[in-house]
Amino acid sequence: MNQQLFMIDKVLGIEVDPEKYLNEFNTLIQLKTGMIALYNNVKPLEMEILNKTKGFQVMYVGENPHVPEQVRNLLPCFFHWFGNSLCNYARLNGYIVSRELGNITDSDLEYEPEREKIRKACNEYINGINELSEVLKWRHKVSAHFALTDPRKDDNIATLEASVIDPVDFVNDRFRTGVMIYSKGTDDINHESEIPSWSLTETFEILINRFWPEIVLNH
Repeated sequence: MNQQLFMIDKVLGIEVDPEKYLNEFNTLIQLKTGMIALYNNVKPLEMEILNKTKGFQVMYVGENPHVPEQVRNLLPCFFHWFGNSLCNYARLNGYIVSRELGNITDSDLEYEPEREKIRKACNEYINGINELSEVLKWRHKVSAHFALTDPRKDDNIATLEASVIDPVDFVNDRFRTGVMIYSKGTDDINHESEIPSWSLTETFEILINRFWPEIVLNH
């Protein structure tokens, strides 16, 4: 009896035997389950606002009259959790894809400098998915750690301060990060925040076709 294969990257056409990557596959399932739960928390809120505003384009920055304070305080956490989970999912998926393509092997885990091949392969995979670019920026500047608490040489003052300011607002029918571009001037130079704008629900819906073609949305 043939083992059922699972599609892990529809764009690249990569199917795998889950028994071959049992630990990795179980972790992917856990991350996927968590992201589905987060999506199912945020999407109904967006639909509720659309229903209450009768289809008119509305924008809420900061306090949103349609979202209770307790839920409003949870929204940034949803984006933190989703962003980190998605980046971890994509990197682990990239590891499996790279193994299947023969770019890396199991033995590369054992020693340096062979381990660098794994880091490079996973980086190339995740950086090659355009739909993840803004989420990656968010992960690096906000959800993995606030840029304010771990400033890098290329972080301007606006990016550092914006990393802890007003993280999630509502615009274009979605909750999004980085809706307002924060700017600050120093020494006659005006700096603009590099905190990216992205939507949890939109990102999930776009990536369904690549990562989870078996998922069918009901709305």
